[in-house]
Amino acid sequence: SEESFLNSMGWLDDLKLRAGWGQVGNQDIGDFAFVSSFAPDLENSSYDISGSNSSVAGGIDQSIRGNPEIQWETTETLNIGFDAVLFFNRLTLSFEWWDRDTKEMLSQVPQVATMGFVAAENEAFFNVGEVQNQGVDVSLGWNSRAKGDFTYSVNLNFGTYRNKVISLGPNPATFLEGAAARSFRPTRSIAGQPLSSHFGLVLDGIFQTEEEVNAHPEQEGKGIGRFRFKDINGDEVVDNNDRDFIGNPHPEWTGGIALNAGWKGLSLDVFVQTIQGNDIFNFTKWFTDFGNFNGQRSIRVLDSWTPENRDASLPLLDITRPTFESNPSTYYIEDGSFWRFRNIQLSYNIPKGIIANWGIESLRVYVQGINLITITDYSGLDPEINLQSYTDAGRNRDIGVDRGVYPQARSVLFGFNLGF
Repeated sequence: SEESFLNSMGWLDDLKLRAGWGQVGNQDIGDFAFVSSFAPDLENSSYDISGSNSSVAGGIDQSIRGNPEIQWETTETLNIGFDAVLFFNRLTLSFEWWDRDTKEMLSQVPQVATMGFVAAENEAFFNVGEVQNQGVDVSLGWNSRAKGDFTYSVNLNFGTYRNKVISLGPNPATFLEGAAARSFRPTRSIAGQPLSSHFGLVLDGIFQTEEEVNAHPEQEGKGIGRFRFKDINGDEVVDNNDRDFIGNPHPEWTGGIALNAGWKGLSLDVFVQTIQGNDIFNFTKWFTDFGNFNGQRSIRVLDSWTPENRDASLPLLDITRPTFESNPSTYYIEDGSFWRFRNIQLSYNIPKGIIANWGIESLRVYVQGINLITITDYSGLDPEINLQSYTDAGRNRDIGVDRGVYPQARSVLFGFNLGF
């Protein structure tokens, strides 16, 4: 906007083009990951070496497995965009395209048992491959002219990205699994798929007749009223080899709306956030919808299959049946999209004429609601699923799995700001 050929454009207040490139390493793996550590361990390294059968001699064993061949993980980022202010500072616009490529990723990889026991959180780090993220971020704002008693502003932001695993080594079939969920791991990363994609069986309805049961490939526990799964690999046997990629934890787009309106001393601020198009693996259903443990059940079990309820969402209730039906499958996959009113605040500035006699310079009173309203079809406690704390080596690849995450708190605040 400082160039001479733009001087005649009165509607253009400011225009800036920008681009950036850089590389950064990953230091969030702890110190000295290239060396192994040894320590006393009464449970695993002590031994009755004298044969007395009454005492043990303490020893040491490997407590942290190091990898002397690890290298820096490198994330290379390229971004191109512009910022603009138009129409006498009323309209603001920002656009950015970015590409983030991470190579030589550092990740803990479980080793074969013959390597010796090391706790999952102390497994060795390896440089395991390359992941690419490409996206676009846009923000748009409109401000009213400061005339009269009424003012307002509207600010919108939008972002979208696509994630893909480029490589996990020379073998394209190499994959990395996420954290364990009881007897299975619900996420898997492999070249050509988004990082930490949900992985499981594909549900194909419920067996309704004996003819359907007999015509279906071999499947553990199959019968009338039981879950029917697809034979993905076509070997006429339905088992864990028929698991496939069934969900994407990465959203299609994210956005937000910030609104402000003021009239004289009264002000209203509203901020709404949204995430759209991401899948959640609702692992809590493993406990509440199947007979894996004693305990409370969800109301979903009221929609279990019976001869009178053939369109049920759950199979026939039978605690003696095998647990194959509760293996990871599309039954656990839910849409994690939501709209959330992050903040709603109504405030009022008391006129100085009222408070001046009290020796007060300014007084503002307000009421504020945080996370008051969430609009979602997700059946869990909260659609905002973040990385959760685990001791499993795959915990940093456990995206979009709900293991009972504590929900965001809803709160209402009353307060005032006082100035003398």
